[in-house]
Amino acid sequence: MRPSIEFLPWTRIPDLATAWPIVNEAERDNAGILLDTRRWKRQPGNPAVDVLREIPGDRIPVLQTCGFRPEPEGDPMTECTAKRLLPGEGAVGFAGLDEIGTDPLLAPEVLNLELARAQPTAEQGRAATQSVPDR
Repeated sequence: MRPSIEFLPWTRIPDLATAWPIVNEAERDNAGILLDTRRWKRQPGNPAVDVLREIPGDRIPVLQTCGFRPEPEGDPMTECTAKRLLPGEGAVGFAGLDEIGTDPLLAPEVLNLELARAQPTAEQGRAATQSVPDR
């Protein structure tokens, strides 16, 4: 089991700089951080590459992938839960991730109301999975 904390900008754990000490101080070898491409780019203060480089690679067991527009679009909660793009579309990237030697499970997370209305669920799943870019 790999319990992993996911930081969410609208919570008391808004960014990587807050999440990492919680995981590190838990002193559990199996504890980690789930990184989400959209939340990584949108975290307060921008991506914390310096903090990411301090984290041992095995502490990043999951990478949720999605695409998103380069600039925030309205309410952060709505953008996060209803306007994500397919992985590889729009803004992507994780500077520093390869440097720490992580090999996370890649998990596409596409929460997009327009796609949901336009495609059957099985087609959405195939599109999301097939669009995960190579790192």
